[in-house]
Amino acid sequence: MSLAVFWKNLPNGCGPGIATYIHQEEIITFDCFGPVQGHFHIHMHYGSIDTGRLLLPEADIPAQIERSLFEIRHNLLHWQQIHPDRRIRDFRVDPGALGGALASAAVYLQVCHEFAEASRRASSLATSPI
Repeated sequence: MSLAVFWKNLPNGCGPGIATYIHQEEIITFDCFGPVQGHFHIHMHYGSIDTGRLLLPEADIPAQIERSLFEIRHNLLHWQQIHPDRRIRDFRVDPGALGGALASAAVYLQVCHEFAEASRRASSLATSPI
């Protein structure tokens, strides 16, 4: 199992994100893009059908980060159990290792968010009329 922590800058939003992989298959991905645009994907791959995008109800990126970490910690097993690939259903996640990895991911996600906020503030100051 592995986690990928990243920054996305797309036409439909930008912000930090985290994805879980088991046997190199993406299971669940969170895109913390802030109000209205924050969402997650559950990758079930039943033929050509994917579950698509589910909106995150949290109003800001820090709350969406917290929610994504909670969902991975507490609900990853659920998504594994309903996955069509038996290898993913049978894979046992070490809770201690997952907790440690999520703690490290939380720091990186927050740093990405804080850096982006500081960059936005600096950019708006640079373009503000004096």
